[in-house]
Amino acid sequence: MTVRSASVHPLLNPGIAFVPEEESAALSRYKGFAQDLFERLYEALPALRGRFKFYRDPRTSDLWSVCQTGDLSFGLQLDPDIEVICLWQGQDAWEEIGHWPPAITDPVALAINWVRALHPGAEGQPPVIGRGGPV
Repeated sequence: MTVRSASVHPLLNPGIAFVPEEESAALSRYKGFAQDLFERLYEALPALRGRFKFYRDPRTSDLWSVCQTGDLSFGLQLDPDIEVICLWQGQDAWEEIGHWPPAITDPVALAINWVRALHPGAEGQPPVIGRGGPV
């Protein structure tokens, strides 16, 4: 079944015909860069388990997901071809994390820190995220 993104979640590109996936199927299918991200994320922030909806774009092997916790939502994409983790809250609030300079030894840890800064359990108000922050 192909679903237009606008009917799936407003954070997803409406020009892509995303296909919803069960979490277990998505995590079994994806075998690329940062494939341990969700395991490590759930270990660090267990309250997020079960909050993600997973999708695939039939044209790529990327893993797409959207997390919804109350009023907070953010998107997370894993791209195995260019080895990047993409995180976003909207057009002006996004981050791309990979192994490029300056030397990043653990992109997954940086992505978890980005999510931790947004998580409602974090101290204080969630920051306004823009290019380059909060990591």
